[in-house]
Amino acid sequence: TKIVRLTMKSGNTGAARLRSAGLTVATLGDKVTVQIVQFGSEAAKYGLAAGDEVLAVVIPAQRIDPYWMTIPAFFVLAGIYMLQLRRKRHQLKLAVAH
Repeated sequence: TKIVRLTMKSGNTGAARLRSAGLTVATLGDKVTVQIVQFGSEAAKYGLAAGDEVLAVVIPAQRIDPYWMTIPAFFVLAGIYMLQLRRKRHQLKLAVAH
């Protein structure tokens, strides 16, 4: 068993995208097997060969851009700044009163 990550190129169908990555697959009953691997392709580079069975296809989950987390972090930082500023003003008032 080997796990291979292929870079999928543009194409109208899944089969066309696989062909552009250098791989042709065939369905035989309930099994999907590699039929043709183009010489010099990314699939050949990873050692895929005709007759290999495809057990699973994993697609990355759609996630939000991690930079969106900077917005709530900025609000937390601004809140801490405001609390510290309020504490400093309160200490100055106490120091002046004494």
